Amino acid sequence: MCNGVTSLTDLDAAVGPGTAAVVVQQPNFFGSVEDMRAIEPIAHKGKMLFVSVITEPASLGILAPPGSYNADVAVGELMSFGNTMSFGAPALGFMAAKQKFVRLIPGRLVGQTVEEGGKKQTGYVLTLQTREQHIRRERATSNICTNQSLLAVGATIFLAALGKQGFRELGELCLQKAHYAFRQITAIPGFEAVFSGPFFNEFVIKVSGSLTKLQQHFVQASIIGGYPLCESYPGMDDCMLFCVTETRTKEDIDLLVRVLNEVRM
Repeated sequence: MCNGVTSLTDLDAAVGPGTAAVVVQQPNFFGSVEDMRAIEPIAHKGKMLFVSVITEPASLGILAPPGSYNADVAVGELMSFGNTMSFGAPALGFMAAKQKFVRLIPGRLVGQTVEEGGKKQTGYVLTLQTREQHIRRERATSNICTNQSLLAVGATIFLAALGKQGFRELGELCLQKAHYAFRQITAIPGFEAVFSGPFFNEFVIKVSGSLTKLQQHFVQASIIGGYPLCESYPGMDDCMLFCVTETRTKEDIDLLVRVLNEVRM
């Protein structure tokens, strides 16, 4: 890792003939924006697959899509599109791939066609269903029997209501609000930025005081605060990951900043 993103030198040294795929989050766990175009030639040195993991799909409103940097497969989570958390489940994952990998994708694929009889009305039908219920079990690529259709419908309605311009504005809102929060927080003595590179709607802050005390203040103020990185990354015991989405208002962010100021005092 270098300044919160993948080290190209370390990645180049790590991949070899036995590497099956290079999987990179965009934006990554720290919210930092990876240089996917620089990673792509390293990922494709041999017969490896380049897999892009879209951790926050709203980022695609302003960041380059996986196809533009020659990713072979793109996967991600669409729960934030018109669906509730529902105590952590169910979720709405998606998978996209280049044409040559389509028949290897599990689940159902929908294709576009036209109505029979010359009316030329556009229609969408299930074209590939490689599930054990529909073909010989040994040839199936999926045995998942749960149905995520309602979640998919919710995400579809959400995106249809936004439209192309609205989707871009969604990404811009996340970016602008997160950067506003970042500027306000880093202006407080004792709260420092850990990385200097570009980020989307998450960022890491180094806290000079006690994270336990800070979490207690968050609870008292009815705020779901940042995520203590000590739980995932050794050596980052004084660091906290903050996330700001389009659902947060300026008043919400200012309240967070006031709580942080109170802890400092």
